[in-house]
Amino acid sequence: MSEYGVTPTGFVRKPLDVILAEQEAAMRDAFGPGVIQTADSPFGQLNGVLAEFAASLWELAEDVHQSYDPNQAEGTRLVDLARIRLLEKLPGETDVHLRQAITNQNVAHIDEADFERALLAVEGVTWGKIYSNSTGETLSTGQPRNSVSVAAIGGTDEDIAAVSWQYIVPGITAFGNVAVEATISGKCRTIRIIRPTVRRVRVELDITKTPDRSGCPPPTDAEISGLLAAMTAGETRPANGVNASLELVRRTIESAYSTITVNGARFAFDEEVLADGPLVLDFYEIMSIASDDVVFA
Repeated sequence: MSEYGVTPTGFVRKPLDVILAEQEAAMRDAFGPGVIQTADSPFGQLNGVLAEFAASLWELAEDVHQSYDPNQAEGTRLVDLARIRLLEKLPGETDVHLRQAITNQNVAHIDEADFERALLAVEGVTWGKIYSNSTGETLSTGQPRNSVSVAAIGGTDEDIAAVSWQYIVPGITAFGNVAVEATISGKCRTIRIIRPTVRRVRVELDITKTPDRSGCPPPTDAEISGLLAAMTAGETRPANGVNASLELVRRTIESAYSTITVNGARFAFDEEVLADGPLVLDFYEIMSIASDDVVFA
């Protein structure tokens, strides 16, 4: 096996000095051992031109080989490799993050991870989550065995259904509260998805504030309210069916602000009376907390 080119340990590019030495040896084979090949001789000049050209071909070969390796590919080639896996580069996503998605680096459930990425790539989708039930039993959420649930906020039902059909194999039930009739690959399809109802949640907090070690003041009430509002928005918001609870707000606030202690929290839907949590949401509901809906005791 050649020591250059594709090897068991990767691609090895032939160095320019080796190429030039091989070119000079070929000249001696063709014209005899006495052929003049000094740097300023005609043959020497020709050797240099041919060696440079051959070196550029080796560089191109190395680039082509590496462009098919997700760990080395960049830019457009990396996007092409992602599409082989039915993955799209998300808006603002870096090559590093896309590379991790292609190789499933640090991902435990790669089937759900790929599906979820594809869902989040649908135009207009601001939040999405995939639930699979392979336990053989109906879950407490009502999701039957051998089923997949596709939950999403934003986007159109038809676009979400089209993506779902790429990942839900025959024999697996699609579970949800919305039935979507769509034409996919020229055929009429019916698929169920989850469109969670966004429930307005009001919060009353009982907190203790202390200055930090440098004597700087703790965050303002407005900053704390904004933190809870941000927590329930975007791709990382608590999933559908997750309850509003003291544990949730305490973890969110105290992990962000070491100078805040959350002593208690009360919750309510809309204009209902505030009460100790947890405030229970069902599988088809998802919470949303606005900054104006957070008050302090």
